[in-house]
Amino acid sequence: MDTKATYRIIGGPDLRADAVTERLGVSPSSSYETGHLGRSGRPSTDSGWFLESCEHIEEGVELEVQIDRLLTSLEPVGSELWRLVDDGYWVNWWCFVGSHGLEHAVELNRDLLARLLLLPGDLWLDLCEPLSPYRMPGTATN
Repeated sequence: MDTKATYRIIGGPDLRADAVTERLGVSPSSSYETGHLGRSGRPSTDSGWFLESCEHIEEGVELEVQIDRLLTSLEPVGSELWRLVDDGYWVNWWCFVGSHGLEHAVELNRDLLARLLLLPGDLWLDLCEPLSPYRMPGTATN
């Protein structure tokens, strides 16, 4: 199984990513401000602040571990996260899971779910085939 989790904070045209960093006292893994030229080549109409559980998608790490890494950084600033939402920022937990049908289920225990509920943001699961070519169904392995 391949996994990675990202806590995303998106601000409208008048809300800045650097203000999120200042208010939380947590450095993002990446961020951008309104007007940034994205992949489309057009200036963005919003700002984005992203805290990632790891630098690259990790093989063999359960999603619970990825989310726990983020929670460890975000739980101490939970009340400020709620204030950011009150100020108009939009947040979510974006989780990547690469797994083929014969692997195993993603498990999120009740304690982790309870911790997630204390912070703003819906849980988004992006489920797809694993990115590691040698683990893809039908691919020979040696």
